[in-house]
Amino acid sequence: MKNKFASSNLSKGLLHVASAMLVFSTLVACGQGGFQSAASSGGGSNSGQGSGGSGGGAVNPLPTLQSVAAEMNSSPNGGSYAGTPMIEVNAVNQTLELILPIPSIGTSVTPIVPTGFNGLNGVSVGPTLLPDGSEAWMISVPLSMVLNGAVANPTFNALPNGNPLPYFPSQEVSGLSVSLPSRPGYSVTLYIGVKAVAAFVGIPGFQLPIGFGVNVVNQTKTRNIGYLALIPSQGAYPAGVYLAAQIPTDLAALINSVLVTH
Repeated sequence: MKNKFASSNLSKGLLHVASAMLVFSTLVACGQGGFQSAASSGGGSNSGQGSGGSGGGAVNPLPTLQSVAAEMNSSPNGGSYAGTPMIEVNAVNQTLELILPIPSIGTSVTPIVPTGFNGLNGVSVGPTLLPDGSEAWMISVPLSMVLNGAVANPTFNALPNGNPLPYFPSQEVSGLSVSLPSRPGYSVTLYIGVKAVAAFVGIPGFQLPIGFGVNVVNQTKTRNIGYLALIPSQGAYPAGVYLAAQIPTDLAALINSVLVTH
């Protein structure tokens, strides 16, 4: 996906954030099938999903990351972002990319967080464009890191408000957070488990009484790869955007065989 950063002044950027989030929540509430609501965590399951089952659909027998990408690249299955890429495998960089629909604000500094997110080599947070030209944030994590679930000195195993992570293996979570000096009030919390990765970005000052979520499915709609949600505000914690992805077991084995041989 082509990266690009659209600079804007802070007040205009905050207006875009509020508008985009309100549109998201409104359309989710009355969107197509697949959406759920939750009063606290934004819905989803943090236990029954496991680390991604084999699911349906045929997998290209050739041991390539391209075949994994064809099976894993996913979009929400309803609402205003239906069909918009949110989870992608980058076969060239050998990374898993989470794309969160949050407009960029502030200065033209790019990337938002350089490679090496809180000491994690190869992890980065940067701006990108959705197919319709609107702005989003992309979090890129090496596939090898996702397969192993390796995070040194983890500090978080829940959402910032303390609620369990939607659509994430409950016994395998470890996470790290980083603040964004160029985006005052913003912080990104990254969660990595075995064959699972998730990210939460809090939107400063954004209040939302109830959360909404939608499943993120692959292009053939044969696998449920992830979960996209608006997490509601709670106490001192503002609302934010959450995205989780799990690598199905059969695809994880395929990825591992490719990464080992390179």
